[in-house]
Amino acid sequence: MIEAEGISEQEFMIQLDSLKGKEISVIYRETLAELKRLKPERQIRCIAWLCVLANSDGFMDRTEWQFIYKIYHKELQLPLDEIMEVQKELAKATRENFLVTVLNSPSSSRVSNF
Repeated sequence: MIEAEGISEQEFMIQLDSLKGKEISVIYRETLAELKRLKPERQIRCIAWLCVLANSDGFMDRTEWQFIYKIYHKELQLPLDEIMEVQKELAKATRENFLVTVLNSPSSSRVSNF
């Protein structure tokens, strides 16, 4: 995600650290306000990233789905089909980037071919 969005790892960590100690309700309220300021295309991309992250363990559980649904449908009124299309693109790019990273790592020469 950091590479795909052109964010430096340092900036990402700074933003992540800034959330520590904040109440979840404050984070939600501030994030929703910022999302509402974005153009719909950027909103869709943000929600698509939430979906990719929620699915990263192989399964989006009920609470994750309800949370994402609440944001994209009830708060932002975004079209699900567009979110799913962007989600597929992001997931594919993320997988491809991961494979390139793994294959180019020094330890990849120790991986056996099947």
